[in-house]
Amino acid sequence: MLNTEKDSLSVILNNILNFMTQNRESPTGCLVVKMRLSPAQLGPKSREKSLEIRSKIRQFYSLLSKNAIQRGEIKTLSSVDLLAHFLENQFAIVLIQMSEGEEVTLIRKQALLAFSAILKDKS
Repeated sequence: MLNTEKDSLSVILNNILNFMTQNRESPTGCLVVKMRLSPAQLGPKSREKSLEIRSKIRQFYSLLSKNAIQRGEIKTLSSVDLLAHFLENQFAIVLIQMSEGEEVTLIRKQALLAFSAILKDKS
């Protein structure tokens, strides 16, 4: 369970990353990401639902970003909107790589490298 009020952004991002990259029986990747990549193939209702889901996802990332900025966890002053888009895109990349069968360890390392660009060192 994510505690967006108490946990640091680093802890939350690691938890999300671990969840997204677990080995499971079900297909890897994410239908929402696949719908995002090919909106022209969607009907009007599916496209509308896809946009609605993406909006809710971005609201979640906005909450994480706002909390992290307020706690001083971000390296450079950034807008909530910019950070939310960054997180959404990084996790979309993770899910795309998972669906392509890339090595999980490499996916995690790449994501952590991307996150290190925005997170202050813990020292």
